[in-house]
Amino acid sequence: MASPVNSPVPQRLYPFLAVSNLSIGLALSAAFFIYEVTKTKYTRKLSEEVMLAGLASFLLVCHKLGSSLLL
Repeated sequence: MASPVNSPVPQRLYPFLAVSNLSIGLALSAAFFIYEVTKTKYTRKLSEEVMLAGLASFLLVCHKLGSSLLL
């Protein structure tokens, strides 16, 4: 008989994780927007753009899924 799967993080931390993921994701989205607006096409770095956009997207998706990806 299989036993139920338990979360490694207590349920009381779920709201904190959701809010922190959302806050950091929005801050990184703002940083990406500011980066795109202030740099010229000759001074942009693809690696920096991908890192900012990817990390912001990941954190916003984690918030959307109820922080289940990081748990």
